[in-house]
Amino acid sequence: MPLGCKIEEYFSMKTKKILTIIIITYNSQNCIESCLQSIKVQNVPTNILIIDNNSTDKTWRKLQTLKASNIDLIKNKVNSGFARAVNQGFKYSNKNFKNSLFLLLNPDAVLDDFCLARLIEAIDSNPKLGLCSPIIKNPTNNQLIFQQGKIDWWQMRTLHVAAKSLSSDYLTGCCLLIKKAVIDKIDGFDERFFLYYEDADFCLRARQNGFQLKTVSKAICFHQESQSSDSDTKTYYLVKNGLIFFHKHFSLLTKLLYFWPIFFLRLIYHLLISRKKNIVQAFKDFYFNK
Repeated sequence: MPLGCKIEEYFSMKTKKILTIIIITYNSQNCIESCLQSIKVQNVPTNILIIDNNSTDKTWRKLQTLKASNIDLIKNKVNSGFARAVNQGFKYSNKNFKNSLFLLLNPDAVLDDFCLARLIEAIDSNPKLGLCSPIIKNPTNNQLIFQQGKIDWWQMRTLHVAAKSLSSDYLTGCCLLIKKAVIDKIDGFDERFFLYYEDADFCLRARQNGFQLKTVSKAICFHQESQSSDSDTKTYYLVKNGLIFFHKHFSLLTKLLYFWPIFFLRLIYHLLISRKKNIVQAFKDFYFNK
């Protein structure tokens, strides 16, 4: 950074609108304004693309009142899922903006001061770094929500870990800075993941193709999880997409000796003991559509 140059001036010169922020909204009328305001105060030139996944509240009306010269809006006629909407955003941005960096940002996330600048500085200083994210905190109590993502292969689940000492298997899609080279190499998100696990899959494939990822500890994002999905719906997609993820990435031998025995044991448990219809349905939908 040049001597005597303020951080916001440096990144205004450095980025020159090479960054597109992609936000996927769904029933986000109560949080999107705070999200956009936090982007505005970053002092980093950006293009902002907001794709609304057929919200049933007043989100679209709210977006029209908030629209600025650097904001493009797309309204989908159906809720196509997060992964598909993100890929839609990548294609639109490549055609209209020609950017080299993308930031995925949840509509219920708020960026701390200089969050974008510090993410860009990190990814710009390391040619091998393909993805980075800030640490994620709860805005209500400042509690650390995400610092590292770990994949527990034996319990078949992903974990948000608050520990600096652990290397990260994946980064959260809540706020994720991505080089265009990563998207070009691994062809975007896997659209089978309607909701959840798409970020773990994307990061794992990026690592398998030689890209590094890291959490930038000096960059902070606040995230208050939205209420756009009820708990039963959330559980359904966590179970179904978890099955898709591990079935996709296990070897054939591991599937035969471990995945399928565990699958049927868990299915029997939920059929006979827990009797949770949404979980049983997730197992069935995975099995018949794998």
